Amino acid sequence: MDWAEGGVLVLTAPFLLFPTVKPLWTAAALVVILLTWLARGILTKSPWPQTPLNGALLVWSVMVGVGVLVTAMPELTLAKATGLFLGIAVWRYCVYFLRAPGRLRWMTLGFLLLGLALTALGVLTTNWPSKIPFLQTLLAYLPKRLLALPEASAAGVHANQLGGTVVFYFPFVLSLFGGRPPRRRWLWRLGIACATLGIAGLLALTQSRSAWLGMWGGALALLLLWALMPLAKSPRRWLLAAAAGLLLLAMVGTWLIGPERLQRLIEEPSGMTALGSLTSLNFRYEVWRWALAAVQDFPFTGCGLGTFRQVVRLLYPVNVTPTYDIAHAHNIFLQVALDVGLPGLIAYLALLALAILSGLQTALRNTQLRAPALGLTAGLAALHIYGLMDALAPGSKPGVIFWYALGMLTALAQLPCAPHTPSDPQALPI
Repeated sequence: MDWAEGGVLVLTAPFLLFPTVKPLWTAAALVVILLTWLARGILTKSPWPQTPLNGALLVWSVMVGVGVLVTAMPELTLAKATGLFLGIAVWRYCVYFLRAPGRLRWMTLGFLLLGLALTALGVLTTNWPSKIPFLQTLLAYLPKRLLALPEASAAGVHANQLGGTVVFYFPFVLSLFGGRPPRRRWLWRLGIACATLGIAGLLALTQSRSAWLGMWGGALALLLLWALMPLAKSPRRWLLAAAAGLLLLAMVGTWLIGPERLQRLIEEPSGMTALGSLTSLNFRYEVWRWALAAVQDFPFTGCGLGTFRQVVRLLYPVNVTPTYDIAHAHNIFLQVALDVGLPGLIAYLALLALAILSGLQTALRNTQLRAPALGLTAGLAALHIYGLMDALAPGSKPGVIFWYALGMLTALAQLPCAPHTPSDPQALPI
């Protein structure tokens, strides 16, 4: 039944990600998934997995329904609604499928392949920006929008969205150094090193400052999480030293800029810096201002799932070029509140907290699952640090990564525990 449900998800996912291309096929995909759930419930007498996240997930689902019902722009809401339905279906499948440790390699492989597919699609469809002068030479070698995705903006996929998609994988792949390597250890290490460098290089090319901040925060979170584990003294010292180095780097950078210069750059954003123009800071201040106003006006229902990009122009005097697509609130927590109201935001925060707690419990109890559990937990940290200045809006196409990770963390916490010992080589991150 697990493999059959997985096949159904793979076949129906394109219609849920692009619902307006074939609306009838999208409706059929929804029916097929629901029938698959019904069949599992009848055959296994388990209509829904029992997890600690179920209460928060129920509130979240109800508020998503409210966000759909109150929308005044169904053409904007449809894709977000089907995307969220797909996300919950992926979460459910992960929990059911990953019921035995032997399946972890398949689930991890699927997670990596999903990231690779979304990244490749992003590289082929992204409209590469011109923010940072010294990166322009490298960008000249990248393809210039070889593909145009259905339902995508005419200007192409924004590089910040690609950065948000990739940033989740940086701490996850880095954490795999702490997992049980296959027999050819050197080949495993080489592959992980190449993947880590490749992700870091792609994040640099996106020129997304929010993604860079997420990468730094994700790496710091990963080091601190590993340091919390029952390790030998020497590895813990190295981890804490590396974390201190990252913090020192941030402090030195802040000191070199200085508060006066930073204030001057914000007030005069047209000036170029080593990291490009800071015009986007004032843009974000303007968007945040009216996003907060919209949350105050629609606190319990939100303004409609996926509709903020138009609502903000219809109801508020936002000072942004009329032809520019605001897209979202440029803050994940504001965006969730705008989409599904403050009750939905509370449910979202509860899902995050429970998933992180599950990851930490798994890592402490089971050394064999420690690397993926901590990698996914640090990935959530990286994604939401990125989300402080940008967002993968609820229901967006890359958002399926978030639900996949939540499903894996939920399932890992329910696997049989294996006792750990400080001297266990599998407990070491290096």
